[in-house]
Amino acid sequence: MGSIKLTAVGIEKMATPEKRKDVYDSEVAGLVLRLLPSGTKSWSYTYRVKGKAKRLSLGVYPGVSLKLARERARDARAEIQRGNDPVEDKKAEERERQLYSFENCAKNFVEGYCKPNLKTWKSIDRALERFAIPAWGDRPAKDIRRRDVVELLDKVAAKTAGQSNHLRAYLSKMFKWLIEREVVEINPVQGVARRHKSQPRSQVLFELIAHRYERGSMLITSNQAFSEWDSIFGDNMMTVAAIDRLVHHSEIYKLEGESYRKKQAIKINSKTGQVN
Repeated sequence: MGSIKLTAVGIEKMATPEKRKDVYDSEVAGLVLRLLPSGTKSWSYTYRVKGKAKRLSLGVYPGVSLKLARERARDARAEIQRGNDPVEDKKAEERERQLYSFENCAKNFVEGYCKPNLKTWKSIDRALERFAIPAWGDRPAKDIRRRDVVELLDKVAAKTAGQSNHLRAYLSKMFKWLIEREVVEINPVQGVARRHKSQPRSQVLFELIAHRYERGSMLITSNQAFSEWDSIFGDNMMTVAAIDRLVHHSEIYKLEGESYRKKQAIKINSKTGQVN
């Protein structure tokens, strides 16, 4: 089979053939430039393993230049001389990439861990489907780095601040699960700070009261007398301001009877002896 010494200029001048044509490089044995009627020019390296002909794809010209194609062909030849098979190695790498892609790992995590163990598995599944899989779907899970996590959480936090914290927790748990199964070696979420600092519940309640006081109406039920509200807000001025809005601008009804909420609170806090 004839060969010629390929040059960059010569490749540019090659005419588009009427049918497929293979041009062999005389400088690197086995390097082939395939010309197609569509105008595409692609590189490959041909060789034999145990008498069987193999063809390793090296890329498409001009994205892969003549120089780069020769380098890749020489690397492949070196692998063969060491007893390896580049075509089979590439297939194995692709199989591993598909098997351990982030998307597959996320689905396995939900099916193998979340569903059997967590009542909140649907929330975890939705968060991964909505945010993480679109960003990292086909990437091998082992290739996800801390900077990738930071970029994703920053993007999520810009639109839904609280959701970024949930996503961070889900991803951290997932990567810990993958480490146990030797799919990945590190947890890229480790060392990444929460993007959103949650407000204390007392602050949220106060702002809600203030907002509805100014713009509308609301219904509040309480198991504690106003004299005990310091334990709710933890700040005397905030407590006085909240009570003022309710006392002077609300209708207050005292309901007799056993409180289900209070019973539940006693049950939940029985170990600490606290009832809120």
